[in-house]
Amino acid sequence: MSIAFYDISFYNSTVRRQQRRLSMLRNTSTMGRLAAALVTAVLFTASASAQTQGPSHSYPTRVIKLVVPFPPGGVVDTGARLIGRKLSEQLAQPVVIENKPGAGGNIGSAYVAKSEADGYTMLLGTQGTQVANQFLYKAPGFDAERDLVSVHDVFAVPNVIVTSDMSIRSLEELITRAKAQPGKLAYASPGNGTGSHLTAELFSQITGIQLHHIPYRGSAAAITDVLGGNVPVAFDFAVTTMPHVQTGKLRALAVTSAVRIPALPDVPSVRELGISEAESTSWTGLFVPRNTPVAVVKRLETAMGQVMRDPEVVGSVVKFGAVVTNMGNPRFVDFVRSERVKWQAIVKRSGATLD
Repeated sequence: MSIAFYDISFYNSTVRRQQRRLSMLRNTSTMGRLAAALVTAVLFTASASAQTQGPSHSYPTRVIKLVVPFPPGGVVDTGARLIGRKLSEQLAQPVVIENKPGAGGNIGSAYVAKSEADGYTMLLGTQGTQVANQFLYKAPGFDAERDLVSVHDVFAVPNVIVTSDMSIRSLEELITRAKAQPGKLAYASPGNGTGSHLTAELFSQITGIQLHHIPYRGSAAAITDVLGGNVPVAFDFAVTTMPHVQTGKLRALAVTSAVRIPALPDVPSVRELGISEAESTSWTGLFVPRNTPVAVVKRLETAMGQVMRDPEVVGSVVKFGAVVTNMGNPRFVDFVRSERVKWQAIVKRSGATLD
């Protein structure tokens, strides 16, 4: 792909040559003076345009940093490294992953929000960093809606509702049992305020049940206790629950997405079970600082669209139980805005805080 490049020195030298030639024209006639003025104006306009438009029109020209606001090795980090490699191919510049974990993703997100708005520092944000944290923390350190621009979504991961109690054979039976014993049926989550916790809160509110929440420090501890029979139910991602479902140690009752996921093709979605209002996914997306030039945002959006159609990317995402929706700007902007409205109400009703 050819990239328009404006050589400022060329214009400056051209202006000087033309000025010498025009000095002779100025003394000959009125027509000469008009011609001189016209040529000078044209050259000045071209030079100014080159200086004004050059940086965004030639983007990118150097290394791009993709900030992951979580530690290395997790689902978001793994996805970022694949996306970064493919995005580098599309942009013909290196895309370097930089992990900046802490405060549930707030530290890395705030770092990007305060970075130069030139397209060379990007954020792989999540439903947590861009939506839930804004209501779970009193001072997250940045305003997601004001400080960051939504470029393109990456992938969405639904929760899987699983049980180790084999007498619960369906989601309907789980709801019936919970209604018969309000507040007694317990469920495990990876932690207070996590996507799994808030998904369970949404599910409870929509179905009119009361579940007893037991938060753990991470998915591994939560699933271990469910497998041991200490807690009968869990809300967690497919990448954690799927191996135990496949061995028969856990029963998957539903996925919290609109449709079934390829990783668990025999497990119904909440929508097909008639509970579409309980749909919930922990999504990720590409964000840049506000005031990033429109041309740069568009360039990134186009490149990400190509990346998310890449068979290798789609295949890898599907393997860990995620789905690809390929939403660009402005569709992704509208989606994130609707998510803020939805989860602000859920967080408020749940009473969850992380301060």
